[in-house]
Amino acid sequence: MATILLDAFSKSDSLGKFVLAVLIVLSVYSWAVLISEYLSLRRSTRASHTFLRRFGAISKDPLALYGTPTCKQLGQAPLVRVYEVGCRRLDAFIRESRCEGTNNKLGTKAMLDVEDAMTMAIASESLEMETRLGSLATISSVSPLLGLFGTVWGIMLAFHNMGVTGTTSIRAVAPGLTVALVTTVSGLAVAIPALVGHNLLASQVRLAVSGMKSFSLDFLGLVEQASSKVERVD
Repeated sequence: MATILLDAFSKSDSLGKFVLAVLIVLSVYSWAVLISEYLSLRRSTRASHTFLRRFGAISKDPLALYGTPTCKQLGQAPLVRVYEVGCRRLDAFIRESRCEGTNNKLGTKAMLDVEDAMTMAIASESLEMETRLGSLATISSVSPLLGLFGTVWGIMLAFHNMGVTGTTSIRAVAPGLTVALVTTVSGLAVAIPALVGHNLLASQVRLAVSGMKSFSLDFLGLVEQASSKVERVD
C-alpha cells in the first residue's frame, strides 16, 4: 500500500499531490485525536469510578468529599467537577441559612438552584467532550469526498491525454487511472478509522453523561434527605 501510494504521489500532477498530501495530514491528525481522546476518556472513567467508590462509602453527607484531597486528585474527571459545582452552590445556601438562623434548612428554591447548577455543569462537560470529537466526524465526511475529487480529476486528465495523443491502448490509460483511483482508496482509508473511532468514543461520552446525570440525582436525593432530617429535629 505504501509503495503504491508513493508511486501514485510521484506520478500525480500538482493537484493530485495536493489532495494526497491533505489526506495524509488528515489521517495523522485523526489518529492523534483518536488516541488522545481515548486516553483522556479512559483516565476520566477510572477517576470517576474511584470517586464514586469513595463517595458511596460516606454517602450520608453530600459534602463529605468537598474540598478534600480526593477532589483535587480526581479533578480531571467531569463527574467530579459536576460534584464540585453542586457542592459550591449547596455550601453557599448552607452558609446563608446559618446567617439567617434557619439551621441549615433548604427550601424548594435552594434545591432547584442546586439542581440547575449541576444540570448546567453536565451540559457544559457534555458539550466540551462532544466538541473535541467533532473534528473526527468532519474528517470522516470530508475525506471520501476529497478522495473522489482526486479520482475524478485524475480520470479527466487520463481521458484528456488519451484524446490528445490519440492512444486508446489500455496500457497507456491504466497508469493514469491507477493514480486517480489511489486518492479514493486513500480517502476511504482516512475516513473509515475516523468514523469508527468517532462512534466508539461518542458512545463512551454518552455513557459518561448518563453517569453524571445519575450521580446528580443521587446527590440531590442525599441533600433532600439531609434537609428532611434537620426539619424533623426542629
